[in-house]
Amino acid sequence: MKPIFIVGPTGIGKTDISIELAKKTDAAIISADSVQIYKMLNIGTGKPDKKDIEDVNFYLVNHINPKSYYSAYNFFLDVKEILKKIKKNIIISGGTGLFVEALIRGIAPSIPRSDKLRDEIREKAAAGSWEELYSMLKEVDPDYADKISKNDKIRITRALEIYFSTGKTVTSLNRATKNNRLFTDYRLFNLTCPRELLYERVNKRIDNWFNSGWIDEVELLYRKKIIDENSKPLGFKEIIKFLKGEIKTRKELIETVKKTERNYAKRQITWFKRYKERIDIEATFNIKNDTENILKHLGGRYGC
Repeated sequence: MKPIFIVGPTGIGKTDISIELAKKTDAAIISADSVQIYKMLNIGTGKPDKKDIEDVNFYLVNHINPKSYYSAYNFFLDVKEILKKIKKNIIISGGTGLFVEALIRGIAPSIPRSDKLRDEIREKAAAGSWEELYSMLKEVDPDYADKISKNDKIRITRALEIYFSTGKTVTSLNRATKNNRLFTDYRLFNLTCPRELLYERVNKRIDNWFNSGWIDEVELLYRKKIIDENSKPLGFKEIIKFLKGEIKTRKELIETVKKTERNYAKRQITWFKRYKERIDIEATFNIKNDTENILKHLGGRYGC
């Protein structure tokens, strides 16, 4: 069976469908999710539960510490090593567009980090604003700037660091690596549903996370200095602002996180529409039905 990608926006059911599909096709799952990869962040991440992780061969879930630096290139290298070990069929499941892009379009080798440059970039942000730095990135590398959020401080910093240290843009480096990709023959299934329904599911998901003790979990991790204000996963920095009194009420916090998550889902939808080879699958939110729909596309005995 050719490698299968299950992609789509947050909250649409990628993990559950991938688990069911893995059981049907004797496959291992590689998570292409930049949040599930962190250890100790449980609520607010959509991770598979412990039993599912034990029942199915999951890779790159609970893989690194929350403060560890991890780029799309690190992901690319990790997957490259994992592929040497896997003797099963392969499913890559997740909604982190840059991770998927690295595997099927290639990625440039990692440029060494420069703490001096990073400090200078952050000082510029402190003296002005991150919006100004995003505008600077938009001038030197508009293609990459369009792919990331103007609030993504980590990727803005890294892109400017690369430009100032090498004179090259992230886009130009990536264009030079078209032959440096791990997958050239694969099936990419993109889960879709009406926008209003997706946003309703995202809102309910956020409510469930807060009702399950998300604030308490973040507070404990923050007190232990496992995470901080620069934590990347959506929702975590907003909860820290709430704990510090910068967001005044629980209601305001929940609405802020819902809006952030919906905006992220919107960006994911736009991202995955770029892939002409994708096969759109209308999610019914019945796991067995959605899995069978994908299997029909794969053909008899899952040949591609």
